[in-house]
Amino acid sequence: MPRSTHMPILSPMTRTLTALALLVAAGCGGAPDAGQSTGGAASGGVGVGVGLATAPFYVLDLPTGKLTTLVNATATAPGYATDTVLFRRITGQGDDYFIATLELTQQQWARLAGPASTPWNNLVPAPSWHAAAVAANKPAFNISYDAVTTAIATYNASHGTKLGLPNDAEWAYACAAGSSATWSWGAATGAPAALANLAVVRESQLGTIGPRSVGGTQANAFGLYDMHGNVWEWTSPGTHVRGGSWRDPAWAARTANQAGDANYDVDGGVAHALVGVRLTIKP
Repeated sequence: MPRSTHMPILSPMTRTLTALALLVAAGCGGAPDAGQSTGGAASGGVGVGVGLATAPFYVLDLPTGKLTTLVNATATAPGYATDTVLFRRITGQGDDYFIATLELTQQQWARLAGPASTPWNNLVPAPSWHAAAVAANKPAFNISYDAVTTAIATYNASHGTKLGLPNDAEWAYACAAGSSATWSWGAATGAPAALANLAVVRESQLGTIGPRSVGGTQANAFGLYDMHGNVWEWTSPGTHVRGGSWRDPAWAARTANQAGDANYDVDGGVAHALVGVRLTIKP
């Protein structure tokens, strides 16, 4: 796949994937909610506490690897964008899996991959929007698939966890959240001002550029944030990214869209300025 780093994603008409050359376009924790723990585990283990088999939420403490089950959770609680990751159980796509309610933030990436890893600072030259995009609670970006899977494998080996990335079917099912419409909220994008509450895409930026802090738009019916826009998200096995970005139009963020296909795969070894990640964990 071309390795240009200065182009934006085109329309599905031009084969979404031609787009991905542009992705590369650089310009171009807190604790669980009080009183809601239903079980837990020592570092690295999966708890055998109440509701493990059916608990709606997992919380992973990144520094320790400790997993806790929750019955209820507020996904936008500040801790879930810093040192802990909140996962929501998804049922109905084969075996149950848990997917992060938020895109992985820069602080969380530092906890996962180590503080020396700052891939968002590797853009040369740095784009005009770069400085505003670097913040602890903004999505980690400019991450290759190879880099994230290496970080996950190292973390799992050290903590006994089962972190991973969603495959295409898991990601699309979680994004749609029961909707058969173009986007999880329905079939129409509406006016830019209204869209601003639904997705961080070109139309909703209203003059600003760069990704926003995670969790700033309306969640879908599964309680997942930023499935449409903000940054593209890698899916396993690293030949596709999904969900669109702040730089792309709303059509690129529709549920069914993907950059990469059987004939034009995304290069998992290349970091893209508009691409981040959303973690999964298996029970």
